[in-house]
Amino acid sequence: MKLLAYTISTLLLLTFSNLSLGQDEDGMHYGALETFRYWADEDPWEGITVFHGQYWASSHFSKEYILYMELKVPTETAQNFILDNGLEPANDKEKYPSDAPKWFNPSANLKEYAGAQGSKYFIDVHTGHMFMYEVQL
Repeated sequence: MKLLAYTISTLLLLTFSNLSLGQDEDGMHYGALETFRYWADEDPWEGITVFHGQYWASSHFSKEYILYMELKVPTETAQNFILDNGLEPANDKEKYPSDAPKWFNPSANLKEYAGAQGSKYFIDVHTGHMFMYEVQL
């Protein structure tokens, strides 16, 4: 009987914890810090400032997600991000989905890069300002 009560209490706690930490019922997470944590699986590194974030994660084991994030990183980190991820300048007309969050509005002075599965990155390597639209489906 104690085991059953403990199991139910634990499940309720986990359910309410997920809802209270910026996640709604459909797997959507809101908030700059929370989004970075879901994406990187750790807190932002020294020198990184996260301004905005939104992260949707499927409940499927394959780790499907859609990420929107605005951040500023050290300029060397921005340059390394492009190289490490093999990003190429984007040449397509569609920048990002029309249902992107209102704050996701990269300025024209950010260079647009294409990633896998339609992911887009808008980066100023001189300032380290970045907008990320990342898709893993």
